[in-house]
Amino acid sequence: MGLFGLSKTKSRIPARRKLIKEDALLARRIKQLRKARGLTQEELSDLLGKNTSYITQVEAEQQGLSLPMVYRIAKVFHLDLKDFFSF
Repeated sequence: MGLFGLSKTKSRIPARRKLIKEDALLARRIKQLRKARGLTQEELSDLLGKNTSYITQVEAEQQGLSLPMVYRIAKVFHLDLKDFFSF
């Protein structure tokens, strides 16, 4: 028995939700905006205070975004959410 009475042999499933169509649209929008502004993935990740691999995974449609992160990205691009979501 492990901590809190849980069996150590049970494998944990990551707490990631399944990505949906809107995640793919948002990933493409972020990549489009980043390139239009002449930013690299590293520069965008620095502006957001995130690891470069996070932006890479988002743009590759492997990682979803939280609502606070969507808001932060929109602010980096100086867009309100309405304009940010105009795919």
